[in-house]
Amino acid sequence: MSATHGHALSAVVALFLAIHAPLILAGDPPDLASNPVTGWVESVDIATDSGDRVRHAEDGPTALGGSDQLISTDAGISPRIACRADGQTWIVWWRDADPDQVHFRYRDASTSAWSDEGLVSESNEPGRHPELVIDGTTTWVAFETDDGLDTGVSVRAVTDSPEPFDTQVTIATTDFDGDVAVMIHAELGHLWVTWVDSPDDVGWSEYDHTGDIWALPQYEPYEGHFKVALEAIQAIVHGN
Repeated sequence: MSATHGHALSAVVALFLAIHAPLILAGDPPDLASNPVTGWVESVDIATDSGDRVRHAEDGPTALGGSDQLISTDAGISPRIACRADGQTWIVWWRDADPDQVHFRYRDASTSAWSDEGLVSESNEPGRHPELVIDGTTTWVAFETDDGLDTGVSVRAVTDSPEPFDTQVTIATTDFDGDVAVMIHAELGHLWVTWVDSPDDVGWSEYDHTGDIWALPQYEPYEGHFKVALEAIQAIVHGN
């Protein structure tokens, strides 16, 4: 991203937050995405005045400077948003249930209609703390699972086709009892997942598009500097 583009996007984000300040209540900050087709900044957060439901907002659709809409049918946690190159918007979040569940909805770019609410995680296995990224026309969701002993790092591809789900894959497990901080990244034709595997190591796995398989986990020491480890992993991935 050029410095000029970065400053322009920052200005748009600042304007969006100013317009929607009355909508954004206490709690986690909203997650933001710039829609490449409309040029509008879109966000998701939790509407604490509406039963902690997931709310989507955007800057631009009305003369008053924006609109907002409740997305989830029940209370949600930590929603995330991403926009495809064709303008389609995807949202994921998780629900404190028995078991915990990761849900999604997407908005069709041509009709502006939202899909029904769908389940990303397996119905019989806890899924929580999702992160998502767009890789071409595929939305990838990474999230934590729980087998009762260890935390699993799981990932699933979700599309807007009649058969939207690829098989859920658990690419690693860890007995680390801190914040696993699962993240998923897509850059320069590469797709990879990172997570905190221990107090000393960040785990990561890259997706092989040709073989349609996730590589065996590798580990990068971070010695308290999590960002440095992420940057080191990024450099390794880009060098492959």
